[in-house]
Amino acid sequence: MYYVRKLSKPSSLFKLRDTDNFRNIQADFLGQDLRTSSNTLSVWRSESLDKKDIDKAINAALLASSQVNASQFLIIDSDALEWAGIRTDDTEPGITAYSGLEGLHTNLCDLTYEKIGNLLQVYCKVCEDSQRTPKIDKERFKQIIIMANNENCLNVGVLQEHMQKEIQKVLNSAE
Repeated sequence: MYYVRKLSKPSSLFKLRDTDNFRNIQADFLGQDLRTSSNTLSVWRSESLDKKDIDKAINAALLASSQVNASQFLIIDSDALEWAGIRTDDTEPGITAYSGLEGLHTNLCDLTYEKIGNLLQVYCKVCEDSQRTPKIDKERFKQIIIMANNENCLNVGVLQEHMQKEIQKVLNSAE
């Protein structure tokens, strides 16, 4: 199993790549890219690294975003999470405007500082593999929105009002 996590900004990847030791990562990175809620971290799962499977997880994550902009992702495998001592729970559907992909949501559970430190090590290792660090530019994001709409899979009502307006702008510009 693979788990897709969207970083707060594409530049976050460079912060991870440029560090000589995960212990030297700036503390702000935790608040930006490892912000937890109830000691969980939200990810989207994929059965394989096959492009079709990964694209579904990425599309779900994109349409759970708060802005239409370039997006950087990390893909973590279940072996790495097991090494990090992190348990997953996929019983809570995700909130995404891409209807039909809500079930791909998974929570990384029972996180502690130690487990977050382990996850940072995993993040740093993943950064070495370009296949595990896909980036979606803003234009591609817009195409995904339009595609979801054309497939009648777009449900903007689940999103914050700000994102609903951004998506509507994208759809209006495509007409």
